[in-house]
Amino acid sequence: MASFERSVVVNGPLADVFDFAIEPDNLHMFMPDITKIEKEYETIEEGAHYMQTREFKPGKSHTCKITFAKYDSPNHCRVEAYQKGLTCSYDFTFTAVDEGTKIDYLAEANGKWFWKIMIGMVNRMVEKADGDYIAKVKENYEQHNSAN
Repeated sequence: MASFERSVVVNGPLADVFDFAIEPDNLHMFMPDITKIEKEYETIEEGAHYMQTREFKPGKSHTCKITFAKYDSPNHCRVEAYQKGLTCSYDFTFTAVDEGTKIDYLAEANGKWFWKIMIGMVNRMVEKADGDYIAKVKENYEQHNSAN
């Protein structure tokens, strides 16, 4: 297994920051390579999933099923993507602090078969693509709410 962690404090109330950060319709603000989201659920709960399409390079896109593996609003959410022996999981913990809401973010990559050999490379790719996710949550949430 390979992983990386990030933390950030967002100037906003716990429940609002949680909802903003985990809502798939907002992902394009934090992950600009996302080109399409297809929700396959009515409400977010454990086991709910959506299809996410990302364009990693011009003309090179990939669609993956993202599942809400854990969902405890407004404190914790874990989403997982599984593809042919590779599981990438993104764990978010939200805590109310004096300055607003602290988000702790843990991304993990775990693989079977040939992925075990390549897990370090996969982790570096995931970190490059998603390492600034919560920094972008902070930036977009605060910009959105200062405009209102």
